[in-house]
Amino acid sequence: MFVPEAIVQDQVTGLFGFRLELGRDDSGIRRQARRTGFVKEKAALAEYERLCQQRDALHPQPRLSDPVRDICQGWVLARQ
Repeated sequence: MFVPEAIVQDQVTGLFGFRLELGRDDSGIRRQARRTGFVKEKAALAEYERLCQQRDALHPQPRLSDPVRDICQGWVLARQ
């Protein structure tokens, strides 16, 4: 899952970094992860992918075999 725009290089130091949206917490406050100081782009990408996996694990995707009613009820409960 490579997102070319996600990994950026600081023009002054030459180090790599990224900013990642993590969604909102229970009180609705926006959460972000910001990591900088990677010497190699590959290291920044590995950390980016690790954080993406953590973020995605917190928001399970509905299985396609689930009834539409269950998916909708889960969505309503998540919005409350």
